[in-house]
Parts: sequence; structure tokens; C-alpha cells
Amino acid sequence: LVIEGASASGVVVRCNGARIDPADKQLADKDSLLIRAVHRQGNWSAPSGVRIEGCRIEGSLRIAGMALNGQGEALYAASRLPGYVEQLRRTAPSDVLVTGATITAHGRIPFYIGPGVHGIRLVSSALQGESRSVAVYLDAESFGNEIVDNQIAVKTAREQLAIDASARNRIADNRFGKVRHGGIYLYRNCGEGGVIRHTTPSFNTIQNNLLEMEKAGEDRPPIWLGSRQGGRWYCWRDSGYSFGSSADDRDFARDNRVIGNRVQGASASPLVVIGSPNDTGNVLEDNRLVG
Repeated sequence: LVIEGASASGVVVRCNGARIDPADKQLADKDSLLIRAVHRQGNWSAPSGVRIEGCRIEGSLRIAGMALNGQGEALYAASRLPGYVEQLRRTAPSDVLVTGATITAHGRIPFYIGPGVHGIRLVSSALQGESRSVAVYLDAESFGNEIVDNQIAVKTAREQLAIDASARNRIADNRFGKVRHGGIYLYRNCGEGGVIRHTTPSFNTIQNNLLEMEKAGEDRPPIWLGSRQGGRWYCWRDSGYSFGSSADDRDFARDNRVIGNRVQGASASPLVVIGSPNDTGNVLEDNRLVG
């Protein structure tokens, strides 16, 4: 199912428990429900005000603007020009509500917010199944999204939720199960695909979440602000410019609020890790290990 362009603004998909289930052979490499901007006659057109209610989705749901992910071909040259962030956000979908959904992953990331996408709300939904990566991904230059009151229990190869150069998001009142490789991580994926990341994972609120750990340790903590710090082989691929991740590969995870979260099932000290002295201004309060 594809919802694309400004002409799709205001569309309501009310499933009443019905299933969106593509052919099995498609699940591994395609999204089952895609909300996206389109490029027509030299201009980008993006939907807004879309509502997805009560759907059972086999596979994945992705919301995309100029590119499906942060290393999209359309972003390479654009990220080197003035006004890139504004362009990316202006051409991206916004104001999308996904509520009462059940998304069962079959290898692909079940819920993906693409570059520049904003005003997305995943509320009172369940994510399950198995992902080769994470359960929820917030990509570069996206902002102002909410992941609230969800049951997230995906068997992942990485952390459960990734905030990659995405700002001013709210992650609250969720229950994360099957946490083996880390819970909520904030970083900046410098240089992937040669695309310069302009924004940083800052001004996010992570509050009142429960993380049920199957395994935890200092190498894979429950919550990690600034988890990469340029530690990827491809960071050099955006070099040569005086701004963003081209100028400095570090994460700069700053001014985030991590408050009232609970970690259950494993001992890990500290529960919240600050990756670098450059990750400043973060507020950590009342995060506790529970029985």
C-alpha cells in the first residue's frame, strides 16, 4: 500500500483489525505500507494529515521524503548546499498518526521515519517479529516525532530504537521487550552514503519507558547518548566541508532529557551512558533498575 504526494493528504486508512499482508517474497526487501513524497515536474509533493488506524501490518511501515533513508542518492549533492535541512523538511511528509497498529517484522525495520520527516506519531501500537537491524529508526534531519505508549518487542540485531541525527522527538511510556543489544541509542551516522548530516541527536525527551533486558553490560547499555562518535569506516566519505558531520564526526548528543525510565531483568551500571564530554547539557533524572 502506497500513500504518496500532496493529493493523498488527509487520507484515513481505517483497517478495523484487517491485515495489510503482501506476498511473502516481498517482505524482506520492500515496505508493506509506504507513505512518501514524490518528485513530479521538477517539484516535490508530500502528503500530510494521514491517519493509519487499527491495521495489522505484516512487514514494515516507512515514511519517506526525498529519500528512503539517510544515504539516498538524491541527498548526496543536496547535503553540500545551503538550505539543505530546510529543503529536506519542506519536501517531507508530516502530521501522520499511526494508532492501534500491530506491525510484525520479517527482517526489515518495522517502523522507519525517513530523512526530514516530522510530526509523526506512533501511538498505542505493538511492534513484534524479527529485524536485521532495529525496531524503530528516526533518520537524519527528522524532528518533532512521537513514539508513545507502545509495546515494542522485536528480536533485533542492534538496539531497539535509533535516533540518528534526529531532534526534538518524544519517546515516552513505551514498553521495550527482548532487549539484548541495547535499548535507545542516540548518534549521528556520519558519512554514510557520502551524505553530510547537518543536525545532531539533540533536544529529545526519553521518559517513563520500561526496558526489559535479556542481556546488558557496559558495552551495550540500556540508553546511550552519543553511541558512535565517528566510529564507522565510512565517516570519511562526507569530508571536505566546514559544516555538519563533514567538519566533525562526533555525535554531539546534547540537551536531551532522560527521565523516569525503568530497566528490568539485568544489572547494568550506569543505566544511561554519555558517550563523550562533548555530549553536553543532558538531563538525567530518576532512571532506575527495578526487579
